[in-house]
Amino acid sequence: PPPCTGALLAGGRSRRFGSDKALAPWGSGRVIDAVAAALKAACPEVVLVTNRPEAFRDLGLRCVPDRHPGAGPLAGLQAALAAARHPRVFLAACDMPLIDPGIIRWLTGLPTWAPVVIPWLERGPEPLHAVYHRSLLPLVGGRLAAGRRSLRELVEMVPHRRVRPEEFPADPTRLQAVLGNANTPAELERLRRLAAAP
Repeated sequence: PPPCTGALLAGGRSRRFGSDKALAPWGSGRVIDAVAAALKAACPEVVLVTNRPEAFRDLGLRCVPDRHPGAGPLAGLQAALAAARHPRVFLAACDMPLIDPGIIRWLTGLPTWAPVVIPWLERGPEPLHAVYHRSLLPLVGGRLAAGRRSLRELVEMVPHRRVRPEEFPADPTRLQAVLGNANTPAELERLRRLAAAP
């Protein structure tokens, strides 16, 4: 696949989790350690989008701040696109500890002219496990300036390559685990059980 910048978003407020979910224990480390390791294995460049670099200094990643703090994942995408050294950016949430480097490489290698490549499951799109082209940067900036903060709305308004579950090089159960978010402690425990399953 062509080189792709990995962008790890760590700017959420973790309201549903009750504490910083990125720092929750996972294996011998933390949830964010697992996500960062997967991105490092899949992408020649990885940046961490956060306004709290001191909390994640041990990851050894280049940190870039949001230009619009508090504006959600779309602001994180803007920061990632502006900082990326490669034309395409794989955007990942910090609460997906079972993210898979092989699937990241497969997604970034799909041939398409569309500026977005995104998993599209029965429940809808997965915008925080998707590929975005740097050419979207002016549009993202314009929408943020206009107060339009929805990342999903951005995806739906531009040409995008929908990747259906049956296309993935993984069985449905594995795919659900890979795309699973730990938004609550109960969801994190479910992902732990999936990780321990044969």
